[in-house]
Amino acid sequence: MGVGTSERPVAIVGAEHEPSASALEADLRALRYEVAPFRLERVDERPAGSLAVLATAGALVACVRASEEIRRAPEGVPILWVVEPPDLGALDRHEGLFDDFLRVPYPAPERDARLRRLRRGTGDPGEEAVRIGRLEMDAASYRASVDGRPLKLTYMEYELLRYL
Repeated sequence: MGVGTSERPVAIVGAEHEPSASALEADLRALRYEVAPFRLERVDERPAGSLAVLATAGALVACVRASEEIRRAPEGVPILWVVEPPDLGALDRHEGLFDDFLRVPYPAPERDARLRRLRRGTGDPGEEAVRIGRLEMDAASYRASVDGRPLKLTYMEYELLRYL
C-alpha cells in the first residue's frame, strides 16, 4: 500500500557523484517521492506538497544559489538542506535560506519526520491518517489501531505494515 498514493515532486540539487546525494535520492524514491531535476524557472509551477531537498555535499555554493532563487519565487517551496559535517558551519551564515536541515548520516525516522513537517505547510493533504477496513494508521504519530484498540508496534513493524 505505501502511505500516500500519489508521488510528490522533490527537487535535488548537488553533486550527483557524491555518495550522500545518491543515497538521498534513493531514500526519497523509496519513500515514493518523485525525484525531479531542479529547474529554477519552474519553481512556481510545482504542485502542492513539493519540497526542495538540497544536498550540500560538494555543492554548497550551488545550494546557496538555488535556495536564493527558490526564496524569490512567488510560491513558497519548503527547503531542506542535507548537510555533510564539514558544511555544518555554513548553517549560521545561510540561516534564512532553508527551512530545516538534516545532518548526514541521518537516521530514517528523523528524515521521515523532517520531510513530513515541511510538507504540512505546503497544502499537501498528506497522509495523516489512513483507514483500511478495521485498521487505522496515523503517519504523523506512527500509531496504528484495530477497532480503536492501539497496536504496540516497533518502528520497523509499523513501516512493514505501512508498506503492505
